[in-house]
Amino acid sequence: MMLSTPKQYSFVHMTSLTEGLSSLKSDSSQCFWVVIKAGKITSQGEGNLQQASAACGKLPCVISVPANLLVITKLSLPTQRNSQRRTAIPFAVQNQLACNAHNLHWSWQSQGQHLQLVGIDKASLSNIQKICQEASIKPQWIIADALHLAGSESLWKLIITPNYWMLNYGIHLAYRVEITSKNSVDDAMVWLQKTYDETKDTSLDLPLSIDIMGVIPSQLKQWFTTCNIDYHSISTHQPMTNSAALQASHFSVKTCINLLPKSHQPSWIPKINWSLWRLPYALVMVLGLVGLAHLWLTNQNLTTQLEQSTQQGIALFRQALPNERLIDPLTQLESLLLQAQKPKKQALFLPLLYEFHQQNGQAGEAVGTASTKASSNSKFKRLSFLDGKIKVDLATTEGVK
Repeated sequence: MMLSTPKQYSFVHMTSLTEGLSSLKSDSSQCFWVVIKAGKITSQGEGNLQQASAACGKLPCVISVPANLLVITKLSLPTQRNSQRRTAIPFAVQNQLACNAHNLHWSWQSQGQHLQLVGIDKASLSNIQKICQEASIKPQWIIADALHLAGSESLWKLIITPNYWMLNYGIHLAYRVEITSKNSVDDAMVWLQKTYDETKDTSLDLPLSIDIMGVIPSQLKQWFTTCNIDYHSISTHQPMTNSAALQASHFSVKTCINLLPKSHQPSWIPKINWSLWRLPYALVMVLGLVGLAHLWLTNQNLTTQLEQSTQQGIALFRQALPNERLIDPLTQLESLLLQAQKPKKQALFLPLLYEFHQQNGQAGEAVGTASTKASSNSKFKRLSFLDGKIKVDLATTEGVK
């Protein structure tokens, strides 16, 4: 999304959307258009959207739609999160509307918790986008026409045409009244009187003057005289020439309320001089590829070393334990080490030898002369100590015992 007004753009004011919007075609929708470059009008015209598309080309486009199709209001909410605002807005404004607030698409500008709201029926917005698409126009902004007349509380701006009256009487305060077979100039005067009375009741600052563009009817002149209001007529005899030019001079991306849904708004794409950044970009890509190649080679080396270590471990296991079945070398070696570390009951040689001596002496005393005779016929041949046991081999005249 652009953050500043482009140096060159097109501005199209669609003036005939009040009746039959669903059946309106791009070749029958009347509009005014201008092309702005560096703040100056380079071309302008009047016709239908097809002609406007041909005149404006592929420039960023602003579409201005009639304010009588919109809901323009103000609201304060105790949150600054847009997701919570979008949920709360329909409930907060429902009492002000005769229709279902959930059927409207809401856009806003915020100042803290204070919101300047503009709502448009979702079906109407879809039809406007469809008409623009038929004319090969891709708008980046859809705005309310009456909000871009630069009116203030002390200086109202009123545009009078044979088909509508449009008034901007303060910041985010505007309306538009259609002049049709059902609505006459008297009806527009009723709206003007109502606005004047509301302003008089709610504010101490009465409008000091009103700037008017268009032919002033007699009813309006009489009203100025009755209310003692100063007015300045920019054109009293000629009808307004180009409404798009009036609005485009006060259009700003930072302050406008864009009715186009976020999903349809073009993303901001930075302009990059690729010829200038071609070499640095190529170097970065080369360094990236070299880094990836280095990581791949390092991984391959580690994989090879791990495989070699595994084979060496298997070979050592088979060499150390040739009779063991190879299943999991590490687990099996760990089990054997744990068994080897278990403490074993040890038998000492000298205590066993002393105990043998005692038992041998006691046996000799018990048998008496027979033992003496036996001992004279026997001699020690070998004494061995193995697995915690003493083994005595005796040699007699009859043989080894």
